[in-house]
This record gives sequence, structure tokens and C-alpha cells, in this order.
Amino acid sequence: MFIRILFNKKNALSIRKYSQKAESTGLKSLVSVGLVLQRNPIVTRERTAFEIEYEKYEDWIKYKSSVPFPKDFYLKKNSIAELNYLELERERKKINYFEATESVEKGKKKKDSVSEEELKKEEELKLALSKNLGSDENIFSRKAQLCSRVTEADKTGDITSLERKLDRTLYFLINKNKTTKEWRFPSKKVSADEVLNSAMMKCFIENCGSKAEIWSVGRGPIGHMIENNKDLNQETKTFFLKSHILSGKIVEKKSTEYAWLSKEEIEKMVAPEYYLGIKDMLSMI
Repeated sequence: MFIRILFNKKNALSIRKYSQKAESTGLKSLVSVGLVLQRNPIVTRERTAFEIEYEKYEDWIKYKSSVPFPKDFYLKKNSIAELNYLELERERKKINYFEATESVEKGKKKKDSVSEEELKKEEELKLALSKNLGSDENIFSRKAQLCSRVTEADKTGDITSLERKLDRTLYFLINKNKTTKEWRFPSKKVSADEVLNSAMMKCFIENCGSKAEIWSVGRGPIGHMIENNKDLNQETKTFFLKSHILSGKIVEKKSTEYAWLSKEEIEKMVAPEYYLGIKDMLSMI
């Protein structure tokens, strides 16, 4: 069907006229490449209160509906693994999402509880383990220390550090005019005999140095924007290519400021018309 329409003389002429028609602005046209360099999230985002409660409820349902775990078969007697299992069982038995109602029927008021016999067994197990492992009283309470989600860069407000906002996608922006604060993605003019990917790598080295390793997602652009400058009598078409930073660091230049910013921060720091052209290329995460 499409081939028939294409070879129809009347339709072919109309298509040809449409393809040749272009809006003339009278401005000199320039093509440039923009580098969208990003750092992916390092940690998962914080869960909401509803998500935390739902996961606890789901875990409780699985625990109640599962077959009792044969600990005597899988866990060595008087071992740390057995002690950890008993502590976990004790905590689980304290949780009951469905409270029993008053009823004369047998078993309706039964609630999960920890018996004195189970507590006594735990104390005996701790005593036996302490004899084998030493006299350190805190050996059973020591837990793995997790690093804080809030880094030193977050506390000091260092926007040049990659160690900030670990749960968000950060983008590399530069400001070459410190007086007007024109934050933008790094960009470079593309010559007539140059491809976008090659120009993008030159743009990266010029603005970031050679001490960082990046991975380019592809050779095609993820977006573009057109800017008209009537004072200079030129129209700039910028094609943006996406890359990820893998390792290394950015080489700072005296004449240029740089920052790693999230989508919300970019909206506040760039010009409104510039953000309108790039916002759909930025991740919400």
C-alpha cells in the first residue's frame, strides 16, 4: 500500500515539494555536539513508610504459611548460626498483624509469644559459645556497620564531588561565564568532515581532561535543540550524545566551573529556555 502511494505521480510530487520546503530564518546555521555525561545512582532510593510496612507484612505472611524450618538438620548445635536463627524466630513471634478476637471457640485467642523455655535455651547457647569464642561480652551484639547514605559532600554542599546524592542520577554541567552563571552541558562545534561521536570525544577531553574514563551509549543523539542568536546572526543546532562516567576524576580548569547536578538542581541553575530543551533527556531517578 505504501509503495503504491509513493509511486503515484500526484502523491510523489506533493511529497517532493514538502521535502524541499524548509523554513528560512536568514541566519547562519552551525552544528554542534553536546555531551550529556551522567553518573548513575550508587544506592537504591529510600523506601517510603508504606513500602517498608508492606515488605514486613509480606515477610510475615510467608513466615506464617511456610513449613517449619528443620534447624536441627541444617544448623550445627551450639553454633552462632543456631543462635542467630533463634533470635530471628523470637522477633518474628512478636509480630501479629491479625489480632485474635474474643470468642468461646477453642484456640481463637491464641497469640504468638516467646516462651521462657526458648529464652532459657538462648542464654545457655550464648554461655556455651562464649566459652569457645572468648570472654568478649559484645561478641553477639556486634553488627556490620553500614555506611551512611549522607556523605561528607552532602553535608558540606560540595557540588563538584561525585560522592553526593548517591541515590540520584547526576549530570555534568559547566559554567564558562562566572559573572552571568550560564550553566550548560559541554558542547563543541562540529566541523564539516567530522562525525558526532568523534566531536563528542574531543568535547569531553577539552572540558573534562583525560583522567576520567567514560562509556558512550551509542553514536546517535538522544535529543537536540535549536538556538537562534540574532545578534551574531547565527542558528545553532546542538545534538546531544549520552555517556556514563566509569572511573577517574574531572580535571578542573581555572576559567571554568563544573558541577554534578540532579534534574531538580539543573532546573534551578540553567536558563528556563535551555531547561525546556533538555528536560526530556534527564532521568527522574
